[in-house]
Amino acid sequence: ATIRIDNLENISNDLNILLHDKELNTYHDLKAGYYEVFLTAGKHLERFEITFANNIVLSTDAIENDNLQVYFSNEKESIIIHNPTSKLVNSVELYNILGQSIYSLNKKTRENYIEHKTKQIKIGTYIIKIKTDEGTSSKKVLVN
Repeated sequence: ATIRIDNLENISNDLNILLHDKELNTYHDLKAGYYEVFLTAGKHLERFEITFANNIVLSTDAIENDNLQVYFSNEKESIIIHNPTSKLVNSVELYNILGQSIYSLNKKTRENYIEHKTKQIKIGTYIIKIKTDEGTSSKKVLVN
């Protein structure tokens, strides 16, 4: 799905229009460009909200990682990576809350949609760690 602003009227130039993706806990400046996200079929009524702020500066980490989205799909029992700018993903690793690696993939890829089936994983909180040429990012996920 793509979320964008078609037209603005009577809006101050210093007002930022931010899309808050509550599931990924990211903010995207919609005046700077569109937001693209892979959504599973169904309703996502509580996932997004529009926020407004004057002269807010997003950290560079938020902007760089904004295009690379990762989450665990309980429905598909898979790690999903949405990579619309085709960043080089060097590795993906899933850790349990004790810091033990329970799944890893070291295949380098630039695919824009990556789905990794995982073996049966118990209910709990996990960390997905992704290494790219731009650095490493981590995301906490809940497996139901």
